[in-house]
Formats: sequence, C-alpha cells, structure tokens
Amino acid sequence: MMKTSRNAPCPCGSGRKYKVCCLQKGDSYTPTERTVVLMPIRDHVTEPTQRCLDLFTDGNVEILTEVGLPVDVARNRLVERVKSLADRPRYVIWADADAVWTAGAFDLLRDDIRKLGPNALIGVLHGPRCVGAEAAALRVIHPPTGTPIQWGTDYPVHPTDPKALIRVAFVGAHMLAHDVRLLDALKDYPWTPRHRYECSEDFAFTARVHEARGGVWCHAGLLVFHYDEDRAVAFAPGYLPPFTIDNMGQPQPMADDGTGWANLRQSNKRSYGSTVDAQMERNRILATDLTSKGRGSLYTGKEGAA
Repeated sequence: MMKTSRNAPCPCGSGRKYKVCCLQKGDSYTPTERTVVLMPIRDHVTEPTQRCLDLFTDGNVEILTEVGLPVDVARNRLVERVKSLADRPRYVIWADADAVWTAGAFDLLRDDIRKLGPNALIGVLHGPRCVGAEAAALRVIHPPTGTPIQWGTDYPVHPTDPKALIRVAFVGAHMLAHDVRLLDALKDYPWTPRHRYECSEDFAFTARVHEARGGVWCHAGLLVFHYDEDRAVAFAPGYLPPFTIDNMGQPQPMADDGTGWANLRQSNKRSYGSTVDAQMERNRILATDLTSKGRGSLYTGKEGAA
C-alpha cells in the first residue's frame, strides 16, 4: 500500500492535510462509534418515516439530508458532506424519506457492518410501492451481451436467521448500510449512472462498490417497508399483504378487500430527476426489445426461447 505523504490531503476525507489529521491519531485510527443517517428528500419526509426517526434512533445518530434535488445529485452531495466531516461516524445508513423500519433495524445493520468489514455494502429486503413485487435485489447480473438480469433474493424463515445475510450482485438503495471508509474507496460521484446498463443511481453505486473490490449483501431477514403517502399504504416485497402503520410506527397487515388489492398492484410513477429518469426509460426500452426478441425480460429474468 502506498504511503500517504505528510502534506497530502488526509485519506479520511476531512479536507485537512494528513500530518495534522489522521497521522497524529496513529495508523490504528478508526472512525468514532457513531451513526450517520443519510436521507435524500424529494420535498418532505413522510409521517411514518419521521416517526421511525423519532422512535428508533438514539442520541448517537446524526441525520444529514438534501432536499429537492435529483436523487443522484442529492446522494452525491451527501457523500461529500460525510467525507468532509472532521470526526466521521463509523456507520453510514442510507434511508429513503418514505422508508418504514422497525425497532432494532439499525442495530442489526451495525452488527452486519462489524461482521463483514469496511468494504461491504449491506442492503435490506424491500420492493417497489405495490403489492406482489419481488425484492429489489439481484443474485445474478448477466453481462450486457448475455441473458438479462434476474431479480429476487431468498426469504429466511425468521429475521434472526443467521443465514439471512445473502451475497448478491445488486441491492436497491431504499435502505443501505456500510462502514464510512467504503466511501474513500469509491470514485467521485459514485451515484451517477455512466452508461445504459446502470439504469438507476443505485445500480451505479453498486457497480462502484464492485469495482472497489467490495462485497454486496442483502440482509434478507430485515424488512423495510415502502410507504406510499398518496394511498396511505406501506408495501413489502413478495407475497405479503399491504400494510398500514400504527402510531408506534409498527406495520399492521391489511385484510384483503376482496379484489386481491387490485388497485395496489401498480406502483405510482414518480420522477427521480432527469439523469436517472432518462436511464430508466432507456432501460425499459431495452427490456422491451430483449423480450420481443425472445431473450427474456431485463426486469424479471424469465428466459425466452434460445
């Protein structure tokens, strides 16, 4: 490993010279045992999400937000803000402004970080804002010239199942966790898509983690719900029903309305900013083209004719 010059910028990202920063702390210096929650916000935080922040975080958690920006821009700015902190927290948890989690979720993610080390990216079990969708995690990503992507992770029997931590190729960014030092290993603007196969900002970020020789995991026993404020319903992936959220932030399954929740089987469309919207549209067209040629679907991974 190349030795850092005394007058070079400190690799911890503080913006100060190495000689007046981590060199004085010794080579064994690690970030402090605190947590920073990074939250890109479209316009506001949903009420259930705010309730989770109030109920399920402690005084050792700092929350940084960016409001009203395209999602990739907001996430990149949050990266730079964390890297510029003089006293950086060890644990980084990304949470969307419409995420709903339960008590103990952050503790489980911090345990995962300690277990897997500073180069691991850890996601959770979540899906889009609709009923019956598969989890936003990929066990396999085929090369662009091969068969398309395959979605879905395995579902453990119980959230504390030791096998709940599953190695994946990709996991969505509804909630992510990692050691702060992972950010030092990534290139600039890690959330910006670079080509058509990085169809969203979380694909781009996951690709940077792979390029930095980091591992990508999904804690498949940790459900984080996706709250749709317009319909006042929270969603989980797989064959679970839609949920309401009670005053203690706890999800409560809804009874079938007799239609199989037909009106909740499509996700409301929303914009993520011009860059990501354009990438997702190109990806949709590509998926349609692959399916029409009998090569399967980029989203479902269902194989077509050879």
